[in-house]
Amino acid sequence: MKLRLYKKWLLASLLVFAGSLSGAAENSPYYDEVFDTQGKPRPHYEEVLKVYSGLSAKQKKQFDANSFKDFKGDNALDPFPRLLPLSEYNELRRGVEQRGTALRMFLQEYYAGGSSWTQVIPKSTVERIISRSGESKFKGKLKPETISFPYGPDIIRTPKGGWAVIEDNPGYIGGIGDLGIAKDSLLQNMPEYKDAIPLVHNPDEYYQSIVARARARSVNEGQVVLLMRPPYPDFEDSRIAKHFHDLGVIPVTPMTGRKLVVKSDAVYLSTPSKTGALPKEERVGFVIMDSEHKWIDATHPAARETLRLAEIQGIVEDEDPKWTGKLRAALTPDPKTGMIDMKKVRAAGAEWQLDLAEFRRTGVPGLVTAMMDGTVATNYSPGVDFIGDKEFYTYVDELVRHYLKEEPTVTNLRTYRLAEVKPDGTTALNAKLMDEFFTKGQYKDFVFKTVDGRGGDGVWIGPKMSPAEAFEVAEKIRKSPESFIAQKYTHLSVIQPLRKKSFFRKPEEGRIVDLRLITDVGPNDIYVTRTPWGRGVPLGGNGKVNLSDRGREFMVGLVPDKSPPSAANCVRTHILTYLRRLLND
Repeated sequence: MKLRLYKKWLLASLLVFAGSLSGAAENSPYYDEVFDTQGKPRPHYEEVLKVYSGLSAKQKKQFDANSFKDFKGDNALDPFPRLLPLSEYNELRRGVEQRGTALRMFLQEYYAGGSSWTQVIPKSTVERIISRSGESKFKGKLKPETISFPYGPDIIRTPKGGWAVIEDNPGYIGGIGDLGIAKDSLLQNMPEYKDAIPLVHNPDEYYQSIVARARARSVNEGQVVLLMRPPYPDFEDSRIAKHFHDLGVIPVTPMTGRKLVVKSDAVYLSTPSKTGALPKEERVGFVIMDSEHKWIDATHPAARETLRLAEIQGIVEDEDPKWTGKLRAALTPDPKTGMIDMKKVRAAGAEWQLDLAEFRRTGVPGLVTAMMDGTVATNYSPGVDFIGDKEFYTYVDELVRHYLKEEPTVTNLRTYRLAEVKPDGTTALNAKLMDEFFTKGQYKDFVFKTVDGRGGDGVWIGPKMSPAEAFEVAEKIRKSPESFIAQKYTHLSVIQPLRKKSFFRKPEEGRIVDLRLITDVGPNDIYVTRTPWGRGVPLGGNGKVNLSDRGREFMVGLVPDKSPPSAANCVRTHILTYLRRLLND
C-alpha cells in the first residue's frame, strides 16, 4: 500500500514538473489564454492585443450594441477574439475524431445486437441510461449501417494547459448557426482586427461540407432538405436556414408551405401550386435535421415515448408540486435498478394526453420509420440521444481504448459515479464517496451534475455552494444516486486582455471560456469543423458557462503557429499523456 502511494506521489510530482515545462503557471489556479507564465503575450495574441488595448470603453459599448443587433437580440459577441494556433486545433480535432468514432462504433454494435461493449459498460447501466432517455423502443429497429449524428463535445483547457471534455452533446446542439455571424460581426464592427487575425479557415467551410456530405449520401440522388420545427428560443435557426438555403438546400417548416410527405416507396417534398393545380412532388434523398425526432414525428411509438417523457418532465419542473406529485413519483427511478418505469409514467399521465393532431399537422408522420428503414438518409438517426447522458460520458475514454486501441488524445475530467453497480446489476449509494464529499466537507473541490441535465440545468459548483446548498444536494443524491455524477472542480481557462490597473483604466474582469467543436459523425467517417464555437462568462459569475448568465460568444479563429512546434514540445506532450495514464491506473 505504501509503495503504491509513493508511486502515485512520484508520478504526480513528475506530472506537475512536466506541466510547468509546457508553459502553464505551476501555482496558477487557471490557464491564462492570452499571457504566458512570465506575463508576456502569447505570440498569436500580440497583434490582437495592440488593437484591443487601444479601444475605449465607449467603443466597446458600441461594439456590444452592434453585435447584439447582428445577432437579432438573442446574443452578443465579446469584443476580444479567441485564437487557436493550428497545432492546438489539430490536437483537439484528433481527440474529437476519436470520441465521435468510438461513440458511433458503440451504437453500431449495440443496434446490431453485439456485446463486446459490455467489457466496458455494464449492460444494466446502459439499460438504465436508455430508460432515462425513453429510447428503449428503438432497439432492434435502427439499421446499424445508417447511424449518423451531429456531435459537439464541450471542451475546456485545464490549469496545466491540457484539454478535457466536460460533456458530450449529440443530436440537436447549439452553435451551428453562429459560426459565420461571429466572424462577420467581429470584423465588420471592428475592421482593425482584419490584419491582426490571419485566419486560415472560413466558417462557410462547415456548411459547404455538411451539404456535400448530404448529397453524397442522398438516397436515389433525391433532394436535400433542411427540416425545422418552430417555435425556436432564438434566431439561430433562421441563420441556419439561410446558410443552407444559399447552398441549394430547401428549408422545410410548418410555416413554409412546403412539407414532407412519407409514402410507402419514398419521402417526397410537396410544394403547393400557385395556380391551384396539384402540389408538385419531388423525391427527398436526405434530411438534415434541425430539430429532435420527438417533435417531428410523434406518431412513431418510440418517438412518442421520448416526447411523453420530456413533456411530463417539463410539467414537473414548471408546475406547482402539489399538482404534479403523482407524475413526480412516477419519474423517480427504481431505487434498486435506477430505471424509470414508463408504464408508471403513462399511468400517472393518463389525464394528460399528447395532442397528436397538432403533431400530425406540424410534423411529418412516418418520417422516423423512413429514417430507420433507410428509405431516406439523415444526419441525425433516431435512438442515439442517450449517449449524451453524463453517466454514459464516464465510459467514453474506455470506449476509445476498447474500439480504437488508442489512448484518448483529449480525455474526460476526473469523474465519479455516485451510485455503485452491484454484481446483480442493481445500484446502491456510494457511501464512501458521500462521506468524503459531504461528511468530511470536500464538496468545495467538486462539481455535482444530474446525468440528464442540459444547458447548465442540474449543475452545482462546489466552490460556489453554501453549506445549506450542499446539504440540499446531498439529500437529492441520497434519494437517487444513479442520477448524479461528481467531477473534480477544474477552473476553466481565462481570457483577461487588460488585467493590469493603470492610471487611465481599471483592470477588466476576466472571462472563463470553453469550446465546442461541431462535428458530423457519418456511418463510415467523421468531419470536424475548423471553426470552433466558443463562449465566455465573467470570472466572478456562478461558474457555469451559460450565455444566459451575462455570457457572450467568442469569435474563435484558427491562426498559423508563430513558430513550428519544437521537438521538445512534442516530447513534453507525450510525457504528459503517458504520466496522466499511469496516474489514473
